[in-house]
Amino acid sequence: MGVFCIVAGPRLGGKSTLAGTLPGKTVMLQAAVLETGSRSALALARKLGNKLEVVQFNDLVDFRTKYEAALKSDCDSIYIDGYAAINDLRWAGADIQAAFKKNNFEAFGKHGDEMTKLCLYIKAGVSAKNIFLTCAMKLKQDKEKDEQDVVCEVNGKIAATSLTKLGECVVSVMMVQTESGPRRVMVTKTMDKWPGRVDGVLDDDNPGVCVPDLSIVLRMVDGTYVKGVAA
Repeated sequence: MGVFCIVAGPRLGGKSTLAGTLPGKTVMLQAAVLETGSRSALALARKLGNKLEVVQFNDLVDFRTKYEAALKSDCDSIYIDGYAAINDLRWAGADIQAAFKKNNFEAFGKHGDEMTKLCLYIKAGVSAKNIFLTCAMKLKQDKEKDEQDVVCEVNGKIAATSLTKLGECVVSVMMVQTESGPRRVMVTKTMDKWPGRVDGVLDDDNPGVCVPDLSIVLRMVDGTYVKGVAA
């Protein structure tokens, strides 16, 4: 049984590159033109001794075909890059746009329902593989609450929580400022509104913030990770 993990973070925050940290063999499904970063992921995989195959898809029909093929392959993990691209491809559909012209709220509802169903379809693959799904998110000011919150950076009305609640694991990857300069980190426990969670792991055993390495998440899930001890 695999794990379904949501990889959140700002655009250009390093979400695509994280695919290279997955041990064993990984198939990276990436939206042609809409997503970038596969070269850095390939370079990191080679450096770490991991195997990464990048497969591009052009539309949702193409995505489903290639996702099903990846599920039947001998890979250990599937890295889908990403939710924002899939969401925007569906949002651009003629039926959604026609519905939007008639009634905005009904179009938002139809689109949101279909994206939830698509995510559940993707999640069903964990019976065979580890599945990782990236999503671009950003901090946005909530004027009513007078505070910032994390939202999905996509077309339509998609709440970040509607996606993150589906993952047994949720991590956020981003650049942070330190005394020695900017540093990329991975959040495994919610911090400053950025989501992080690993189901079944006690807070004391969750590092909260660590180096961007998804093998850490897999080791946390299977119980082989020891906080503060390198692999």
